[in-house]
Amino acid sequence: ASMASQYSSDRIISLCHGTTDDSAYAAVRFADAFYISTHAAASSYMPLIACEIVKFSLQNGVCPESALFFATFALFKIFLQGDYSGGKSWSDVARKIIKSNPIKNTDSEVRTELLLHIAIDIFFMSPRDISSKLMKNYRDAMKIGQVDSAMVCLLNAWRFRLLGGQNLSMILQYFEDRVKLIAKYRHNLQLG
Repeated sequence: ASMASQYSSDRIISLCHGTTDDSAYAAVRFADAFYISTHAAASSYMPLIACEIVKFSLQNGVCPESALFFATFALFKIFLQGDYSGGKSWSDVARKIIKSNPIKNTDSEVRTELLLHIAIDIFFMSPRDISSKLMKNYRDAMKIGQVDSAMVCLLNAWRFRLLGGQNLSMILQYFEDRVKLIAKYRHNLQLG
């Protein structure tokens, strides 16, 4: 955390532009894949991995997959330290990393946005706004064949719609559209 505090948001974003060597990029991509397992298992190693990848990225260059770890760092700033402004600041860095990537709707982007919406934005946005963002994230995930992420987005979007004051009948009206979207992109779901 002390190392990360030495970097401004603009300096971190400047590390996104072509400074990551292949071995550093491969290490972060490996950690990105490993992250899913630690998250699914609710592993106590997740904070350690996230902090080490943030540190590694600051030392070796920030790649698009780093955004997930910056978002996780933001999550821990809020939940472990109670530092809401610090968490918001680091979540903004994660979003800037995503925006700096010329390739849109990647697996990493979908997972990072999902984490930001359901774990960070709850402190700074209305449930309706979060729901709208999650529905966009759901569509993006379906387009690239990330069904697991898409279903988590859809589940949470409906949850936030209920929290935002929409009733169940309105949510059910969206169901038919979502099933049609799943059917439309089903070709992306077939395994190799």
